[in-house]
Amino acid sequence: MSRPAAAGSARDERRRLARELHDGVIQQLVALAYRVDEVALVVGSGPGREALFALRDDVTGIACEVRRAVEGLRSEPRPVDGLSGALSAYVGELGRRGDLRVHLHLDERGERLPESVEHEVLMVAREAITNVRRHARAVNLWVRLVSDGHRLVLAIEDDGVGTVAPSPGHFGLQGMRERADQVGAALVIGVRPDGGTVVTLALGVPARLRRDLRTEGEGDDTQRLARR
Repeated sequence: MSRPAAAGSARDERRRLARELHDGVIQQLVALAYRVDEVALVVGSGPGREALFALRDDVTGIACEVRRAVEGLRSEPRPVDGLSGALSAYVGELGRRGDLRVHLHLDERGERLPESVEHEVLMVAREAITNVRRHARAVNLWVRLVSDGHRLVLAIEDDGVGTVAPSPGHFGLQGMRERADQVGAALVIGVRPDGGTVVTLALGVPARLRRDLRTEGEGDDTQRLARR
């Protein structure tokens, strides 16, 4: 299959998944939230009602996360304003909501990377940032992107309580590794010296530095690569 045909097939599959999520899962979650409200009204005042309202908020939050996933599936694979523009817009929304204190460093130069590479890098960044929001209980989020058109380093760091071990039934880390493999990049997930997690994607980086990323002290090497 030619590259244009493969890209078209992947785009069609993303749109199909987006429709399935929107018309199926999201609608079911919305219906569940309404049902919880109805039960809460029957229960009356007291701890039980408060617990039901908290459950409703959780269901609504999950529906919002699925909607964001649908937006990601429907978005064009190639960021119009480059990776820097796409990352800036994405993390800017987090900053406006006050979820996290965002620290952004973007240094994108030279020619743009191929469409398929930009898309996979952006999806890895989104997944890593989503993991911070959902699980890390972090105060700060650092996003660094350095690219010269041939070599790229993306580093996502937080100061939360995340772990590098995948949780049973959760496939976000596996998905990030698969996306990195698709474009021939190295993905390393490590622990920051001061606490928190570091996710680094390195593309076109010399083998020696890739090996360094896999040694102890990954956090220091990650920051060094992202600043090069």
